Amino acid sequence: MQQQTAERQDELELRKAEVRLQEQQANEDLVLRRAEAVQLRERDNQLAEREQSLIAQTKRFGDVMKYVLPRMPTDPGELMNIWDTCENLWNLYEVPDQLRAKLLLPLLTPKAKVLISRLDTTALADVKQIKQFLLNEFCLTSREYRARFNAAGRGDETYALFTSRLKKSCGNFTCVAVNVKILMNWQI
Repeated sequence: MQQQTAERQDELELRKAEVRLQEQQANEDLVLRRAEAVQLRERDNQLAEREQSLIAQTKRFGDVMKYVLPRMPTDPGELMNIWDTCENLWNLYEVPDQLRAKLLLPLLTPKAKVLISRLDTTALADVKQIKQFLLNEFCLTSREYRARFNAAGRGDETYALFTSRLKKSCGNFTCVAVNVKILMNWQI
């Protein structure tokens, strides 16, 4: 009997030791899991910060808009059409205002790139300033658009394309004329 009780006590001590070992391993696993969770949270925070950076946003929107935005034509008279198209696409894809100028710069012609190199960094970050600067540099006045409208010929276009081009030319003329009138009233 004493031998059986001694064996039982030994067995009980062995089981207690096994339970303590299992509890210790469970605690160590818990500590490791908590440390991993903290590391994952930190990594997620870093990734979120990186995603919100200007470089990451420019890359993400640039990859999307690269195939959508039109390149600037060599004919300066078509600039207004390009601006309208870009504005519509930027609104469609919800491109933030701070990225629009950065996405526009690679699409410019070499001549336009040389011209805008004279702008300071704050002006280069604003699409409206780039647009106004290029329109002024290419001398696209209401008189120029009126002359283009009057000189328009149908050529090999369909009537629908010809009508659309004339409407756009007329719209460009009135848009520039209204802007000039506003500027003249403002300067007086």
